[in-house]
Amino acid sequence: MERRGLGARALAHQAGQGMTHPTILAILDGDRLPAAHTLLLLEMVLKTSLYPANLYSELTEGQHPSP
Repeated sequence: MERRGLGARALAHQAGQGMTHPTILAILDGDRLPAAHTLLLLEMVLKTSLYPANLYSELTEGQHPSP
């Protein structure tokens, strides 16, 4: 958000689909886990990956997830 110069309201507006800034703030505060479609919308607006693509295979192989 910082790199794109977006606040929670602007990000929610650009993501559309009924997303609200309280939802974004709750995710950022760690009070809420985002749904898969929420992650997809946020990744599209922010043009970056927010969820590690190989997390499942890393966890099943006993590796620690990469940061």
